Amino acid sequence: MSSVVLQNSVRLRIFLILVLSIAIRLLRPMTSTSVHKATTLLEMNYFLYAIVILCTLLPLKASWMLSIGALGVASVIDGLVFVLTLVATLRCLSGSQIGCIHHSIVDVSTIALVGFICILDLMQTWAAYRILRIPNFVASATQRIRVVFSWSWPFAWMVNITLWSASQWSIWTLPHLMLDPVLIVLASTKEIGVLVGIMGILIITDVIAWLQTHVTLATWGILASGALTCVALLIALTTVESTAVVDAQEVTPVVTEAPKRSTLRRRTNKQSGQQKILF
Repeated sequence: MSSVVLQNSVRLRIFLILVLSIAIRLLRPMTSTSVHKATTLLEMNYFLYAIVILCTLLPLKASWMLSIGALGVASVIDGLVFVLTLVATLRCLSGSQIGCIHHSIVDVSTIALVGFICILDLMQTWAAYRILRIPNFVASATQRIRVVFSWSWPFAWMVNITLWSASQWSIWTLPHLMLDPVLIVLASTKEIGVLVGIMGILIITDVIAWLQTHVTLATWGILASGALTCVALLIALTTVESTAVVDAQEVTPVVTEAPKRSTLRRRTNKQSGQQKILF
């Protein structure tokens, strides 16, 4: 299995894990008190999954090492929650309490989802380890820049709509609406300098907009857009460094020696003259 396939599988499993986590969040109000308290620990994994998603966008092996650490911690938390919920449910059912029997179906469903998430996190950790073991690490920087700004653009719409509805709209939140699609299109080109310049402008406007915004939802949206822009900027800068190395290797002069002329001469047979020797 190639490195690209493994990287895509990690991203797809992250999406599946988030869907299952949302399902657990929806089931929590219907679970018993012990299961409800134990599943609260799963909220810590949201931060770890955010680290993994950002690390998978960086074309560096060091980022995958950080992903292995984050996924390992998430697997430990999942295993701890699974054990706690399972033990609490078995104790409750063994006591034949009326409340436990009433919540038993939802509790068992929640335990099954937690176990499935634990298995997926272990698979994620193994996949990240396999990516590091592959000698030829393949990473497309332009594709990652497109993905980053495809995620950033919805946050820009959310920020502007929130501020418009609160009558606190600022012109400093407008650049992301206009420049994110431009960056998505320009990511396929090799104009790294133009990309870095536009990202720098976006980061400056994000800082100004964050200082002037007092709506909580809009503030978090601006922080998310700024964080994604910083990640894209880091990707672009690492691409510049790798391109410079490749260019330096390409322009290395190669001295070729001219082929030496052969010093061997063709052997010629002397023909004897047609004069007769007289005795």
